[in-house]
Amino acid sequence: TVNAGQGNTHAGNGLLAALPCMPLPCAVLLCIFNILVPGLGTVLAAFTLLCGGIQRDVAMKGDETSTNICANIVVGFSQFFTISFLFIGWFWSVTWGVQMIIISKDYKRLKAEPSRRQHGVDLPLVNTSYIG
Repeated sequence: TVNAGQGNTHAGNGLLAALPCMPLPCAVLLCIFNILVPGLGTVLAAFTLLCGGIQRDVAMKGDETSTNICANIVVGFSQFFTISFLFIGWFWSVTWGVQMIIISKDYKRLKAEPSRRQHGVDLPLVNTSYIG
């Protein structure tokens, strides 16, 4: 769903919420990796949380960084191993690559607002209601 005045919000897909927000050049490169080798960009996106990527899902409790790294790695391997089923893994991987690019548009804004993230205010996320 989209809230007026707040941009895009997360629509209940916990795995997609695990994708970190990263600089646009990084997101484009990882999208290309996802096109060439399904899941590779998604697995590598997990590790951007350790080197400059921004955690978007501030509502998670506990060790959210390691949880999101694990979630992205599992999704990346799932994308790779479902290629043989009518290329489902490839389409899934390309969709996630495009989502990384869309999410990266918020990188500068999120980087400039660390106080919102530290106080647990829910940040706007991408509308993913059209993704199955």
